[in-house]
Amino acid sequence: MNSETKFKGKESKLSGYEGKVNKQRAQALLLQEKKGSQLAGTVGVPDKFCEEVLRKRFETTAVNTLFCSKAQQKQMLEICESCIREETLREVRDSHFFSIITDDLVDIAGEEHLPVLTFGEISPSCLRTLLFQCLKYVVGKIGTCMGVSVALGTIEEVCSFFHRSPQPLLELDSVISVLFQNNEERGKELKEICHSQWTGRHDAFEILVDLLQALVLCLNGINNDTNIRWNNCIAGRAFVLCSAVTDFDFIVTVVVLKNVLSFTRAFGKNLQGQTSDVFFAASSLTAVLHSLNEVMENIEVYHEFWLEEATNLATKHDIQMKLPGKFRRAHQGNLESQLTSESYYKEALSVPTVEHIIQELKDIFSEQHLKALKCLSLVPSVMGQLKFNSSEEHHADMYRSDFPNPDTLSAELHCWRIKWKHRGKDIELPSTIYEALHLPDIKFFHNVYALLKVLCILPVMKVENESYENGRKRLKAYLRNTLTDQRSSNLALLNINFDIKHDLDLMVDTCIKLYTTKSELPTDNSGTIKNT
Repeated sequence: MNSETKFKGKESKLSGYEGKVNKQRAQALLLQEKKGSQLAGTVGVPDKFCEEVLRKRFETTAVNTLFCSKAQQKQMLEICESCIREETLREVRDSHFFSIITDDLVDIAGEEHLPVLTFGEISPSCLRTLLFQCLKYVVGKIGTCMGVSVALGTIEEVCSFFHRSPQPLLELDSVISVLFQNNEERGKELKEICHSQWTGRHDAFEILVDLLQALVLCLNGINNDTNIRWNNCIAGRAFVLCSAVTDFDFIVTVVVLKNVLSFTRAFGKNLQGQTSDVFFAASSLTAVLHSLNEVMENIEVYHEFWLEEATNLATKHDIQMKLPGKFRRAHQGNLESQLTSESYYKEALSVPTVEHIIQELKDIFSEQHLKALKCLSLVPSVMGQLKFNSSEEHHADMYRSDFPNPDTLSAELHCWRIKWKHRGKDIELPSTIYEALHLPDIKFFHNVYALLKVLCILPVMKVENESYENGRKRLKAYLRNTLTDQRSSNLALLNINFDIKHDLDLMVDTCIKLYTTKSELPTDNSGTIKNT
């Protein structure tokens, strides 16, 4: 369905003034949210289309005419949100297979909400987002170590600061160019990384260590700029962030995370790679856990090296080595306290970090999950790398109840392998689940088709078409560009799911039944607000 059709909607079957007015409100509201998505830098309908529709609407309305009161806006928002939410849930109900993914807790106008993303089979790799209000939600942290949470938050804020507008990022580029004059290739690579959302990379902490000097110099330069190129808000924020990244607690936390996660780097990189990479990553988890357990058994030796690296990095940037202020205040005057920096960070940071990562890997990649990932050998390119000598039947048995013809599974898998093993020389092996699902003859393999549909919605699988991630990106953009006290869960949901199918007539009919009376409708002599 094209953008114009979705926005125009069906011609309302409702007659009378109420229907026309409420349909106009709903159309304007949905148009504004679609336009807002573009202003947030996300993909939406063509800019020219939005401009033209909004221009025509407001050109035919008298200046300073009250289009919709705050109460009516709130009512219409609630109705639109309800309809969009119901359509999202209908998509989920119609899916035979889907995953539910939760994102970080968000603050909307003082209330905590949990973003819930549905990963559905109807639209492979398509994410739909719902927002659920939470009165209490426990976020998993690395033991009781607040230093890790603070460090991760600081890294996200630094990345957000440089991406809020082009100027700070250009300033950082200039600093990197100066610092890496003798290694232009690495400097170019770091500048490209800085222009991306690098905090989600498997090597994010290594990148941060390489960028630390440039970040400090850039933030300090913005704060102390004598040419008044930066407003007070940006300069003040640069000062706060510069203080945060030059704190020894931050430095040692980043170094410890960098070193601990180095044992999972190849594993994490493969999980972000192609289907074959994910398959082989599942087979390597045992070795990863073995390495981390070996680190845990020799934590004193490993921690000594990590702390030495953090101390050298701090010394290089003239950062004073000291225990966190909160800890020092708690032990002030305690002459019996013999706790050193080395012992403090070992017990408060290194030990809980390693323990947490081991436990998280075990929890996320359970035996059942690993069995599911090993079924990726059904993808022809993976099958080819295994010399067509794979056995999916044992691993696929847990999905037996989802198969249309489970009794024929063994014979069907054999035919599937033979089909690709003896293919023509000019036929390439499909390398992704998505490609396999769209083969012309895939539905002749009923059980294979069902299993591939299950595999494509596993949360660990990489989204094969990045355009489908727009819902999550719009949520991040909405939160980034809207002050906390000005956020609305109604508007957030509309903004995130602006491309979902909606029925304007249903919205109008619902609004009339629940709210609208003649006395609520605006007249030509209503109070005024500017039509901007």
